Amino acid sequence: MVTVATAAKNNTYPTKSGIKIWVDPDTPERDHVYISSRGRKWDLVMSDEFNVVNRSFRPGDDHMWTSVEKPDGVNGAMELYSHNMTSTQCDDDGTCYFYIKSIDELNVINVYNMYIHPPGYVDAYFFY
Repeated sequence: MVTVATAAKNNTYPTKSGIKIWVDPDTPERDHVYISSRGRKWDLVMSDEFNVVNRSFRPGDDHMWTSVEKPDGVNGAMELYSHNMTSTQCDDDGTCYFYIKSIDELNVINVYNMYIHPPGYVDAYFFY
């Protein structure tokens, strides 16, 4: 029993594959098994309580989740997904949650326009 308590505290369990655990040790025991409406028993195979403050989802930092660093090119969209936009935060009462930070900033780009007379620079304002 001491080994289990120590392992739960460190959030690691020894595995043959070397892959870390998929069921969060902080998930309550009552949620490890679910009985369906037809009486079938379903065992929990993956859970994440997101209860670590300022958790990083950069590649290699987390064994379950990975954030992406790429622009979104669908339908000419101008969004950008970045590693520094995802993390976890906790309230004063200890309730933790996963969040995605969205940024609406006014950006200015200087464009050289040869099609006006006389040619010159124009400031273009856009939200990115």
